[in-house]
Amino acid sequence: MGFSHNDQSYFMMLEILGRNRNLNAARNLLFSIEKKSNGSVKLEDRFFNSLIRNYSRVGLFQESIKLFATMKTLGVSPSAITFNNLLSILLKRGRTKMALHLYDEMLSTYGVTPDTYTFNILIRGFCMNSMVDEGFRFFKDMSRFKCEPDVITYNTLVDGLCREGRVNIARNVVKGMSKKTRDLNPNVVTYTTLIRGYCMKQEIDEALLVFKEMCTRGLKPNEITYNTLIKGLCEAEKLDAVKEILEDTMTSGEFTPDTCTFNTLMHAHCNSGKLDEALRVFEKMSELQVPKDSATYSVLIRSLCQQGNYDRAEELFDELAEKEIVLGDAGCRPLVAAYNPMFEYLCRNGKTKKAEVVFRQLMRRGTQDPPSYKTMIMGHCKEGTFAAGYDLLVLMLRRDFLPDAEIYESLIDGLLIKDKPLLALQTLEKMLKSSHMPKSSVYHSILAELLKQGCAREAASLVKLMLEQKIRQNINLSTLLMELLFGSGQADKAFEVVRMLYENGYSIKMEELAEFLFRKMKFLDACKMLQFSLEKNQRVDIGLFDTVIVGLCKIKKVLEAFRLYYELVEKGVDLQKLGSLDDLRGALEVAGRSAEAEFVSKRIPKQQQLEKSAHGKSKT
Repeated sequence: MGFSHNDQSYFMMLEILGRNRNLNAARNLLFSIEKKSNGSVKLEDRFFNSLIRNYSRVGLFQESIKLFATMKTLGVSPSAITFNNLLSILLKRGRTKMALHLYDEMLSTYGVTPDTYTFNILIRGFCMNSMVDEGFRFFKDMSRFKCEPDVITYNTLVDGLCREGRVNIARNVVKGMSKKTRDLNPNVVTYTTLIRGYCMKQEIDEALLVFKEMCTRGLKPNEITYNTLIKGLCEAEKLDAVKEILEDTMTSGEFTPDTCTFNTLMHAHCNSGKLDEALRVFEKMSELQVPKDSATYSVLIRSLCQQGNYDRAEELFDELAEKEIVLGDAGCRPLVAAYNPMFEYLCRNGKTKKAEVVFRQLMRRGTQDPPSYKTMIMGHCKEGTFAAGYDLLVLMLRRDFLPDAEIYESLIDGLLIKDKPLLALQTLEKMLKSSHMPKSSVYHSILAELLKQGCAREAASLVKLMLEQKIRQNINLSTLLMELLFGSGQADKAFEVVRMLYENGYSIKMEELAEFLFRKMKFLDACKMLQFSLEKNQRVDIGLFDTVIVGLCKIKKVLEAFRLYYELVEKGVDLQKLGSLDDLRGALEVAGRSAEAEFVSKRIPKQQQLEKSAHGKSKT
């Protein structure tokens, strides 16, 4: 008997797919679990939590929120872990109001009790969004739920205060930790955070005092502590002190410079305009076999670009792309902004495809920014690869970034040049959703190309959209749309659109359209259009009515022909030039419609009757 998956094996598969960024496969698996297991495994919150968490890892904020909504729709109750994941996602994106609403929903709608981890997320999230006072409110709220703050809670508050420059208050918070409970003492992270806070304020002497106090309390500084202190000293341009610390610690074996240390030194040299020194540090890393991360390359690439040495910068960029350094988990999370100068250079010089390799690697790390998207998209526009630019636009919107009007306009213009009006229309629709208002000419250009390529349904949708947006209509394009709709067998849609046009104060070339329908032997449609013209009091040459009435009689649609004639009579149209009446009367008589035939006969002008009689005698 074969192996049967259970809830744990399904959960592990979701985790593996998510960690390997196969998110579509993970989603498909999630929603097929009940079917695959014949109902033996039910959907539960941890399955959703796994995918929500992994969507967040790659920056798909909206997908996480949508999945949470789907989870609730399916009746799967979210747990504290679910809310913790979502709160973390929202606060990382700066969505503080949404986070507060979610917290209220957690308490009031689902009755889920927050834990210390929940409060740590909230405190950290609000502190990171420069709302330390709000973080303190949650800190005070912990006692209401019998949650004891731990060292992480205090460290988070200390970090938030230090980021706002309130380092002395942070130091007082640290002093108060031990008073809360005997077992709660500041740790290496606490002191390292204080050191960073003083370094950020350029109060290096205070930072050194905290460092000394830490060592006095028997806490051993770690790599982060040393690197934080070294960074502060570098920013204060005290490189001699840095040299002294490195020599002492390396001799004693307390600290071995790592990737972060070298990056800090390179950054200091670059900021001082000593690029050659920074490059020597870079070479020293290779010599000592110290791993290089994204920050190692970005600081040098940016500085080389600033000095105009793009050839050397491009060499490092190629090395970065080939080794997929950005995808490595080591080091700090890469910043797209650091690579923007290189992206701009490559995209200016016809190398957008090369730039996009690293850009997409950054995307896979879940890091990107709107300026870099614009650089890439505009680069594709410049090189004529507009479809690739459109793909990036879609990704940009999925990540909740707002493209500017220039991006949309460039893409639309290019897609039209490349004969891709359907993509241009989709771009226009996205532009409107982004609250940008295109020029009227943009609508007309897209409509003209849609008509040219025979895209009747999409062209009709665009005209409706234009009417909604109060965009002035072009009578020639409107008429061409009617011909395309009728020609493709979409008469109902054609009548719907034409009525909308007239209701909004626009018109079409009715005579031209009626002639088109007659040529296509669409007499019934031509009849309806002429009736519509009478309804709207639009002047149409009487000869067209003649032609259509005769055509209807030939296909034995005599009642329709009679109704068209009757409406002419009701409108009081001068029928002296209507030469089809004898044909209409004859057709009605053949069809056994004597009353209608007599109605027509009485109204045939005497001149036509005399001409008909004379014509009959001449034949005999």
